[in-house]
Amino acid sequence: MSPTIKSDIKWKYAKELEVLVENKPLKNWIRKQQQKQDDGLVVQAAPIDKAFDALMDDKEFTPKIPEECFFHGNEVVAAVRKHLDNNKKIVDLLDEHGQLKTMADRILLICDDQVGSDLFVGPLKKYFVGANTRHR
Repeated sequence: MSPTIKSDIKWKYAKELEVLVENKPLKNWIRKQQQKQDDGLVVQAAPIDKAFDALMDDKEFTPKIPEECFFHGNEVVAAVRKHLDNNKKIVDLLDEHGQLKTMADRILLICDDQVGSDLFVGPLKKYFVGANTRHR
């Protein structure tokens, strides 16, 4: 997150770095849960939540950070909140299925040039302090 993403050369460099790692343990667990549903058993296991379906897209994994993960301007707050809320939902669902929360995707937020930003003040301050301290 940075208001200078479009003009600061370091962000162009960051976009080319291969820093992401595919979360294979989570995807393998989801596949196993989906296979339990397809065994033709009379008594089926409880279905997993539809929130996991979004994690199983058919797109080829790339280790570069996608363009849509670089935020600037007014969309920062809503976009970050959406990602954090979605990840919290996945953590809660993993817990419901007896899995460790560490299986969920890891999220790194880089907040650059945020002087005067609404991100850490007012009603959002409580949200981000909570995300920082409780969702580690």
